[in-house]
Formats: sequence, structure tokens, C-alpha cells
Amino acid sequence: MKKLFFFTAFMLWITPSVFAQNLEGLKNQKPLRFSSGLSLSSSFYDAQGIEARRAPFAWTLTGSPTLEVYGIKVPFSFALSNQNRSFQQPFNRIGLTPQYKWVKVHAGYSSARFSQYTLAGRQFLGGGIELTPGKWRLGYVQGRFQKAVGYDSLAIANPNQFPSNVPVPAFSRYGYAAKLGFGTQKSFIDLSYLKAADRESSIQLPQLVAKTLRPAENAVLGINTQVAFLKKFTWSADLGLSAYTRDISSDTVVLPEKFSFLGQILLPKRSTQVQTAGETSLGYRDRHVGLRVLYRRIDPDFRSMGAFFFQTDMEQWLIAPSFNLLKNRIQINGSYGWQRNNISQTRSRTTNRTIGSASLALRGGKHFNLQANYSNFGMTMQPRAQLNPINAVDTFRAVQVSQSISLTPAWHFNSKLRQQNFGMTMNYSLLDDLNPYSAYKASMKTIVSNVYYSTHFPQRKMGFNTSVTYQSSANSLATIQNIGFHGGFQKTLAKDKLVTSLNTGFFKNSSGETTSHTFQIGGNMSYRISKKSAFFFNTQWQKTTTEGKTFGEWFGNSGISLSF
Repeated sequence: MKKLFFFTAFMLWITPSVFAQNLEGLKNQKPLRFSSGLSLSSSFYDAQGIEARRAPFAWTLTGSPTLEVYGIKVPFSFALSNQNRSFQQPFNRIGLTPQYKWVKVHAGYSSARFSQYTLAGRQFLGGGIELTPGKWRLGYVQGRFQKAVGYDSLAIANPNQFPSNVPVPAFSRYGYAAKLGFGTQKSFIDLSYLKAADRESSIQLPQLVAKTLRPAENAVLGINTQVAFLKKFTWSADLGLSAYTRDISSDTVVLPEKFSFLGQILLPKRSTQVQTAGETSLGYRDRHVGLRVLYRRIDPDFRSMGAFFFQTDMEQWLIAPSFNLLKNRIQINGSYGWQRNNISQTRSRTTNRTIGSASLALRGGKHFNLQANYSNFGMTMQPRAQLNPINAVDTFRAVQVSQSISLTPAWHFNSKLRQQNFGMTMNYSLLDDLNPYSAYKASMKTIVSNVYYSTHFPQRKMGFNTSVTYQSSANSLATIQNIGFHGGFQKTLAKDKLVTSLNTGFFKNSSGETTSHTFQIGGNMSYRISKKSAFFFNTQWQKTTTEGKTFGEWFGNSGISLSF
């Protein structure tokens, strides 16, 4: 009995990075295995004409030992260098989620998803179980959903501390979630419920901070359903009803007698808000045509302690058609949507957005394919009231249109003696501000293009590649242009054990009246000593000229890697 107890405790302790383990295959696993990777590398650097921008020499030793117990891996890692030392072990978050047939158990740190508005994959520390016997879909979890973070007055008062590094105080949060559902993967209905609350006594706060940071409580009810019908149609809906209390110490609201039973679920307070969220969609799909229509609406202050951040105060319509033509040689996908905020009319301005996109994928035989994409995003911000309809529209009405188009044609010619690839990528994007008061600052045009060619000779085990790139970004204030050329050669020797390459490039960058030129040349080599060991060496020389100043830099690194 003691041996069983210690073995169980050990298994819970060593499984931090495993979130699902199928116990049916446990008998086929070895009881204990150990593997590791080890790498020793060094780098050198030299500069001429400028001050050195890095250390002239550095070395690093890294390792990744892994212990495996009955197929459950426990990875470690360490790094030693002449500049820093670190060691990482995975025991900070311990979790085990074994599964046997239709039974799944959560222990320690784990996560589960019941619906996107109740429990939506949020991590918790506790326990739970999910059961899927036949068509039933059952689940229950309970534990800590948020760890307490104390108020750090020293970090706040430290002038050298970045604001983003100051810990944000938070109460510990505990709760539970349950799911009851029935159906198959194509057609089902799930009811889920989450209840969670902060513990005020978990942290100590200064009086001023305690007035703004208050413990909260939340109860969320969710319905998630999907129905497949007439073989080609699918209807789905996901709805959430949330009662969120911002301050559990606020005054209690007395419910009418006919609604008194609601107090058993969540005792309403003056700071309690009841909000809704949901979406529904209808889709059609056959071999050649597809169509999906979606509607989504989320109240301005909808919150759920079991879900991550999602956009609120929004209403959205979306239609997305798709086509497969000529035996899938031509694939066309598109979408068009409309979205607005201020659905409760409490904001001073309403923002309307239109989003449209289309994509084309073409396979023109064995040697040619084409990918084309287009997107159009429009945004209009309109004030609720205009004191002067003539001038206020121009001053406060914001209208922006963002368009993007890209083309990627590619050609492939392959034979036993030679393999060739030629292609290009062209992208054009435009941000157009239609308000004359702000257009000179916001409007921008960007062009990015790339042309490449590569050839490989399989029998000779050698190849060449070259490419030319161009990029330009311009508005009324400045224009930035970059143009570059790259070429390379690769050769494999010594029965595929030695891989060598030579690379060179030239780049020109200009911004306003400032222009710089950079020339690079370098080589790489890797040699496989055995199946579990290899050696590598890389070096590069770079010459840069900018604002009448020329300087050179030499980079290099080498190392050896082992695995056992």
C-alpha cells in the first residue's frame, strides 16, 4: 500500500509538461528512459572603423536532459556561458490529465473548455473529470483560477523599474464549472455553468488602492449547440449569460419573491451587471460550393472569469462564400463583414467597420501555381451629435480605408538531373485617410516585392540560389526604400556528411537624405561525425558605408552537438 502511495505521488510530481496521457497504451511504454542533448558553441567578433558592438569572444554550453517514466516526459534545460548561467526545471506547474476510454481526469494544473463564454480553456489548479459515455458529454472541474499577487510598494517606488515589470496586485480566485451535454461531433447540445469569486483576505492592500481594486464574483450560464441537417447544412449557436459583481462587499439587492430562487445562484449586489454574448451561424458545403453566414453580438461590459480576453461592445455580420472548380485546380474564398460598436448608445461616437477579403489559389498544371489575395478594411467614426453639421463632419468624422493586394506566382521544373524554382512575391498596401485634416499624417503606401530563382542538381549534390528584394514605404512626411541582392551556392560532400555553402549579398537603404550601403559575404559548414554528433562552423564579413563613414565587421561561430 505504501509503495502504491509513493508511486502515485511521484507520478503527479514528475508530469508538469504533459496535459494528456492515454492510459490504454501505458503497458507498451518502457518504465524508465533517459535522453539528453548537449551543445558546446563559441563565437568571435571583430570590428574595424567603429567601436565593437559585442564581446570579441563568447562560449556557451547548453543541455536538454529528459527523463521519461512510462511515456511521460520530464524535460530539463540548462545553459552555461562566460556571460550568464541559467537552469530551468519544469516543476513550477505540475499537472496530470490521464485518459482511459471515455474517462478523462484533471489533477494539478490543467485546463478544460466547456464553451467560449463559460470555461474557455482557462488554466486552473485543482481537479476535475470529463465523461463521454456514448453520446453523453459531461464535465466538472473545481479549483483556483487565479493566483494571488501582493502589492509591491518597493517595486512601485523604484525609479529604475519599468512600469511593465511592476507586478499588478490581484486577489486569489476560486471557482467551479460544470457541463451537461448530449450528441455527436456533428450534432450536439451542451449546457455549461461557471461560478467563481475572489478572496479578499488573500492579499493586503493600502487603503487608497483598496478603494479601486475590489474582490469580484461571477456566475455564467452557457448554451452551445450545433445541428447538421440535409447532409450539407450546419447550424450552430453559442450563447452566454453573465452576472458579474464588481464588488462583493457592495449592498445586497432584495429580489422580488418570484425571483428569490436566483439568490441561490448569485446573490445580486448593487455592483452586479447582467450581460449577454452570443453568436450563431448557418453554413452550407458540398464538393464545389460553400457558404457561411455568421451573426455575433457581445454586450459592452460582458465578462467571464472562465474565459480570456475577447472584444466586447460589438455587433457583427459576416458572409463567407467558397468555390472549388476544375477538380480543385481553382480555389476561391471570400468574406465580407460589417461591424459596429456602441450597441447600447452610451458612447459619444459610433465606429462602423467593413471588412472584405478574397483569395485565389490556382494550380496550372505540373509547373505553375498562383496565389492571389485582396483585402479591404474600412472604418468610419461618426459622432452622435453635431453642433455644426457643416464643419463638425470634417473635423470629427474619421474615415479610413486600408487596402492590400498580393500576387505570388511560382514555376517549378523538376527532372532527375535538375530541379528549378522561379517565382516572385508582390504586395501593395494602401492606407487612405479620407479626412483632409488628418490625411497628410495617416495616409501611407507600401510596396514589397521579391524575385527569386534556385536550381539544384541532385546527382552532383550542389545548387545555386539568387534573389532580389525591394521595399518602399511612403507618406507625406518621409519615404523609406530598401533594395537588396542575395546569392548563394551549396555543395554536399563526403557521402552527405559534409554540407557547405557560400553566401553573398548587397543592400541599399535610404530614408530621406540618408543612404547606406552594406556588402556581406560568408560561409557555412556542418559535418556529421556520427548519428548522434555533429560539428558546425559559420563566418561572415560585412562592410557598411553610411553618411560618409565606412566600417567593417567580422562575425563567426563554431560548435559541436551531441545526443544520447
